[in-house]
Amino acid sequence: MNVALDRPLPGVQGQALELLAQFETALGAVFGLKLRCSPQGEEVTRIVFQDQQVFVDREHASISPDVNRNVTSMPVDIDTRVSLHVFLDHSIIELFINDESYLVSRIYPLRPDSLGVSAFGEGQVSLKSLDIWELGNIWPQGQ
Repeated sequence: MNVALDRPLPGVQGQALELLAQFETALGAVFGLKLRCSPQGEEVTRIVFQDQQVFVDREHASISPDVNRNVTSMPVDIDTRVSLHVFLDHSIIELFINDESYLVSRIYPLRPDSLGVSAFGEGQVSLKSLDIWELGNIWPQGQ
């Protein structure tokens, strides 16, 4: 990805996913993933890398006026390569960055169609690989 790009991943959707993304980047790039996206963008949670920080932007994570919309963030050591391992389990997002840093956040999307996944980037950044697995339910059928 170079310059501004926001690309939905066709056929990739879910509320229980494991994602492993490898980015190559240059200083000043802004990039990341969008999770639990509704088709028209009413609900979306953004994982953003910018200026040696990672953010979980929950501003539009839910159409409910009653949920916490604060941004969760932490400093990370971003070099030219970033490995992002994400576990999305309905309302829980767990991030593992470069096998060194960990961040967790909660989201509460209400729309049943808030299942999309997108990659985005501004500046000099490439999504080198992205592997996605759907997580199974731990409960027996019918529960």
